[in-house]
Amino acid sequence: MHKGIYQAKDGKWFISVKVKINGSYHTCTIRGFDTKKEADEKYDYEIEKWRMHHHYFANDTMYEVAVKEFLDYRGKQVRKESLRKEKTQFHSYWDNIFMGQPLTSVFVQKRLKIIYQDLERNTNLNQNKKSLLVRVFLDFTNFCYLTKRIPNEVCEDVKIIMQPFKMSKIVQNEKRYIPDSDLFKLFEVIDHTSKDYVEFKLFAYLGCRISEFLGLCVDSFDKDTNRIKIKRQLLTDGTLTATLKTANSYREIPINSEIAEMLNIYIVNNNLKEGRLFRGSHTDFKRKLRYYEAKAGIPLYATHEYRHTKCFNLAKKCQNISDVVYCAKIMGHSVSVFENTYCNHLDNSLEQKFI
Repeated sequence: MHKGIYQAKDGKWFISVKVKINGSYHTCTIRGFDTKKEADEKYDYEIEKWRMHHHYFANDTMYEVAVKEFLDYRGKQVRKESLRKEKTQFHSYWDNIFMGQPLTSVFVQKRLKIIYQDLERNTNLNQNKKSLLVRVFLDFTNFCYLTKRIPNEVCEDVKIIMQPFKMSKIVQNEKRYIPDSDLFKLFEVIDHTSKDYVEFKLFAYLGCRISEFLGLCVDSFDKDTNRIKIKRQLLTDGTLTATLKTANSYREIPINSEIAEMLNIYIVNNNLKEGRLFRGSHTDFKRKLRYYEAKAGIPLYATHEYRHTKCFNLAKKCQNISDVVYCAKIMGHSVSVFENTYCNHLDNSLEQKFI
């Protein structure tokens, strides 16, 4: 009979013994045996299985060390903007839970289940924010596996426990669409002779991403064809770059004569020869937008909701697949994304045309 076999209060038997790995001892606890004989027969097998499962934990890498190496690694794989968002997820949420702890404490199944349940019940975060937090943690878990900090079994267990949160398309669409009445109220409170009126009117009309809009320069406006060329973006750190989010992001958006004339007058009156059309940072833009929304007495919409509103308005006008392809192109989406996200409201009778 082996030492280290004990009986729990519920009558079950378990193994608890110190196992030496790379010169240091770790407590091995294996539960769930119905009889003492069963625990004794499986002792060697279970100990060896535990050793193989946990040998990567031998050095007890600290959480913050692994996170730093992970972010350094990600810095070589993604854009600065994406890296900044990932850092934010760790500093704002995961660091509060795991800081100062070894990875042996981080990747404990029971603990991760409790953390996931708490995150699920958190009413201060929306589903998209929760999903982003989980996805970043899953990327971190995969990095720990690739760098041999955790075994594959642990990595797979974490993937099963931590499932990204998803919202139904209906809920998303209801939150993201801005009624025409609210847009009317917004532009009514802005002085029509001011620079802000031109800026927000053009922003709502184009429906482009805020970084793309703030990256618009004088040469982005083609006076001959009345088109706005999306070819640059302004990052949150103030960098103006020609690298956009996706290949579809490089595009030209046609504008009507009213918007074109308004923009042309703005350029002439301000004597703009080159450089950005509208100065200011992301924060400045959002602060001004919130100010006018509050003044108009409408909800404080996110800047990206203006883009979704433009997409929905275009989708309403689509009558066939050619219309969908064109709208997806000028909005910088793939056809599948535009169709699945914004065209769900179309009459199902249109399907008969393609049967």
